[in-house]
Amino acid sequence: MSALPAVAQQPVVRRIDPARAAIGAVHMNWRMVTNNIATVAEELSEADYAYRPVGSVRTFGEQFAHVAGAQGVMCAAALGETAPAEDHYERTARTKAALVEALKATTAVCERAYAQTDAEATAATQLW
Repeated sequence: MSALPAVAQQPVVRRIDPARAAIGAVHMNWRMVTNNIATVAEELSEADYAYRPVGSVRTFGEQFAHVAGAQGVMCAAALGETAPAEDHYERTARTKAALVEALKATTAVCERAYAQTDAEATAATQLW
């Protein structure tokens, strides 16, 4: 029987930057959810984007557009920047490729927002 290398037996220690403790915790949760949404958006077929479970709800494509618009507005505001209107992608992005790109673009804005320190993230901002 062979022994595992010592590094494999050591617990994982994550260093938390005290200046980013609060935002870092939220960032991990947001990233997990965002990665799940991005995976589904990329794996669904173009035809699935038009699926509407019942007439009173958004299609999958409309839901992806809504997510992209909402996170774009919120994260741009956290940075003190102006984003397109929340419904911009719902009005303009109609294809799977356009919606996946919208999700990627607004996720990049959010990554910049989550890179802030806790102090920077608590600054006042104007949403609407």
